[in-house]
Amino acid sequence: MAKESSAWRGYLTIASIAVASRVATVIWTALAHHFISDYDTATELMFGEHPPSAGIAGRLLDTFVLPLVRWDALFFLSIASDGYLYEHHHAFFPGLPLLMRTLSLPLLPSSTTSARRLIAVVGVILSNGCFVSAAVGLLHLARQLANDGRTAFFAAALFCLPASSVFMSSLYTESAFCCCAFWGLALLYRRRVTGSSTWLGVLLLSAAASLRSNGVLMLIPLLFFNVRTSPPVVPMCRGWDWRPLICFIGHWLRASLHAFIIVLPTALTLVYGFSVHCRGCAFQQDSWQSFVLRRADDISGMIFPSSVHGHGHHYHCRPWCVQVVPSIYGFVQRQYWGVGPFLYFQLKQLPNFLLALPCLLMVTWAQGDTWKRTIAAAAGNGHHSTTVDWRLVGEAVQLAVLATFTVTCANVQVLTRLVSSSPLLWLHQGRLLADSDVTMGRRGKWMASVWVGWSCVYFFVGPLMFGNFLPWT
Repeated sequence: MAKESSAWRGYLTIASIAVASRVATVIWTALAHHFISDYDTATELMFGEHPPSAGIAGRLLDTFVLPLVRWDALFFLSIASDGYLYEHHHAFFPGLPLLMRTLSLPLLPSSTTSARRLIAVVGVILSNGCFVSAAVGLLHLARQLANDGRTAFFAAALFCLPASSVFMSSLYTESAFCCCAFWGLALLYRRRVTGSSTWLGVLLLSAAASLRSNGVLMLIPLLFFNVRTSPPVVPMCRGWDWRPLICFIGHWLRASLHAFIIVLPTALTLVYGFSVHCRGCAFQQDSWQSFVLRRADDISGMIFPSSVHGHGHHYHCRPWCVQVVPSIYGFVQRQYWGVGPFLYFQLKQLPNFLLALPCLLMVTWAQGDTWKRTIAAAAGNGHHSTTVDWRLVGEAVQLAVLATFTVTCANVQVLTRLVSSSPLLWLHQGRLLADSDVTMGRRGKWMASVWVGWSCVYFFVGPLMFGNFLPWT
């Protein structure tokens, strides 16, 4: 009973820290916006002037919400309000815009400008609420992975002070993605694995995949989970027992269905983009492309209430439509954002590499520590003589793939945002601060202090930059 009460106090404490973190971020962003002139006025142009009847509610909106609608948040807001009007909008997955619009529907006004204001308010509330839920979810997940309440608490507490703090409160996918990822993995990794918890975990991981393209990397921890829980196929001494084989086949059929559910949002997003922008292409009547375009008319408008279908759009055949695997997402990322193998390796991008360097170093250290523990556990050496935790191995592989791709193919500065959804990174930092591993020593404590200091700098500098439309990570 005392242990359960202590656990609940830990959850409430982390939730309180997360709420305080969000309040501080929103207020600090508002103050920065108030005292520093904006570099760009795109947000004000989108929202326009408040009507005289707006009163104090309108002033509160201008003060606390509009400073958080910057950069990519404008795209998410535009998609939520009007649908995918332009090709470059498809760089953003539909999960967050759909959720913002759905939650706004009961109160959605007829005026486009007023509707955008309401959706922006709902989006900011949603992001901050998801952050609090993500912090509690990380604590729950870390308790399972670390088997140490102190390490788990420090991991969740550090998550409440992220370098990407301002993005966690804005109309970005960071908070919602972390929330779905942490709770999905926590349900997947439950000590008492049940069918309902596994399916719910997979659905949450699928929801994460509807928010961002890197959600498909959830297939990696899912694979290691299914390998770890796979029933063995052992031949009997006197003949063959078919029951283990049937269980084995059933397990992997179920695992394949889990993988399909996680990949489905990405596939639907690409198919939707194809159906919208490839109508001007001359495909053969019996081709799968023609089939998709014919069926698109039947479901047009189900994803968003308005799209290019309803705007008298003159269709052209875009170059990516005729590729073997037509991907509007890959084309848009390369064409409009310069994403591609080593395209970002330019001298003018050196400041962005420096922005990402502290995070990259910590990711590298977390990776090295995890693999060192895994190899030692497999060899059965000393105090590491335990069974290999394949959950952590799966998380390590996922983090390595994500970090490698971001550094070599993407805008490297977004690394600080993308890796915030990795429980392995926070678990490593929590272990350093909790001093739960004597092998870390003085160097570990020093590195933990450096990480906290770096996070604090980014925590306070981020709102100053982002809130005034200045370039940030």
